[in-house]
Amino acid sequence: MSFNLEEFKNKPVVVWGMGEEGVASTLFLKQYGLTPTVIDERTKESIPEETREILEREHVSMFFGPASLKKLSNVSLIVRSPGVSSSRAELARARKDGTVVTSQTKLFFELCPSPIVGITGTKGKGTTSTLLAGMLAKTIKERTARKGSLLERTKSVFLAGNMGGRQSPLSLLGKLKKNDLVILELSSFQLEDMAKSPTLSIVLEIFPDHLDHHKNIAHYVAAKSNILRFQKKGDSAIVSIDSHFSNGLIRVGNGEKITLSRTRTNTDISLIKKFITINWNGKRVRLCDVSKSKLLGRHNAANIGAAAGAAFMLGAKPAVIAKEVASFKGLPHRLQLVAKRAGIAFYDDSIATIPEASYAAVRAFDSPVVLLVGGKSKGVDYRNFAKALCMEKYLHAVIGFGHSGPAIVQEIKKAGFKGDLEVAGTEMVDLFKKIKLVARKGDSVLLSPAATSYDAYRNYKERGEVFAKYANKY
Repeated sequence: MSFNLEEFKNKPVVVWGMGEEGVASTLFLKQYGLTPTVIDERTKESIPEETREILEREHVSMFFGPASLKKLSNVSLIVRSPGVSSSRAELARARKDGTVVTSQTKLFFELCPSPIVGITGTKGKGTTSTLLAGMLAKTIKERTARKGSLLERTKSVFLAGNMGGRQSPLSLLGKLKKNDLVILELSSFQLEDMAKSPTLSIVLEIFPDHLDHHKNIAHYVAAKSNILRFQKKGDSAIVSIDSHFSNGLIRVGNGEKITLSRTRTNTDISLIKKFITINWNGKRVRLCDVSKSKLLGRHNAANIGAAAGAAFMLGAKPAVIAKEVASFKGLPHRLQLVAKRAGIAFYDDSIATIPEASYAAVRAFDSPVVLLVGGKSKGVDYRNFAKALCMEKYLHAVIGFGHSGPAIVQEIKKAGFKGDLEVAGTEMVDLFKKIKLVARKGDSVLLSPAATSYDAYRNYKERGEVFAKYANKY
């Protein structure tokens, strides 16, 4: 779809959703002279007051609750938020009636004058994108890009995406020029109705996730595949082959495929012993030493490999890549050490909302671990997770909490776990009472929930912050 936003001036426009992207879309449309109405199926009271105040200051009409969906009729343009599935019946009817249905991400791809590096995967997008942006920015600052590379003629690098606190891509449009470069995180929610793909795409490992939003795993993977589907000859894609689902996307789109693995040594980007290497012009080029990284966990080798490989392909030299890998401290709520109290270390990995991420976090330790799991389930199956945990020799206790905690603990018990099993309530104070029962001096207490936070917290960040607060009072 290609269209001029000017065409929608003085026409009815609706933004569906009052989350961060919905607000950003609304403010952007107003800058273009449009008059959007914003709707949300939630009650007025459930929308953060600060969100409503922002929209009120801009004199935006707001409608709440199920009745707000009536505003989708007889409009010219609908901008859906990521949490609103593109397959909703209301959107299908609107398209049939001739309404243009788009999203913040689709608008950005239509209007962005700069090349885009897009990153998707079930986990690791934030770490990979931040690390990559640092490598590229340092290369530009030091003017060390390889001659003839895209980076040599790039003026500035911009980082945007769906991670909380990160810039909305639409807010960049007034600044971007043709010789800039955008690093953009892309979730399945944002990709599901895309009709364009980035110049360089990165697909990290994919596992079942968001099955409360997508119809099934096939629908979820199909959404992810759009990051590759519309690539043209001359475009490129780094694709992890370490998961069945990401490996299955190798043949999607017409971009050149660069394979990535942290377990195999015959891929284009590989972890060989402790070094990330890339096959470049028939030679193996050593990019960095992962043992110098401050990031915990073998899974982070893939994130480092993706960032390092992409940076090199764009024009960064190995010396700059290696220096950035060694200095990068990681992001909050990702295996973050938040406290050491009474001989016990407390790690916040609240971002781990699926079993695979939680399991990877457990495997990052070579000393006794107490694992904290639970929250609101996304419809995933925990049986394989439970069996895998039983094989981990350093895991000596698991505490389930929140809505899904008891069910996860029950699965772990059925799988034959020999360590301590406890169940806490939803409140963090209850969880820490259970921690006192099982944690010993020398342990690492790991909040890696394998479920979302929405049974008790606004998001994974708030859950992690509350955990850190209690940990520091332990």
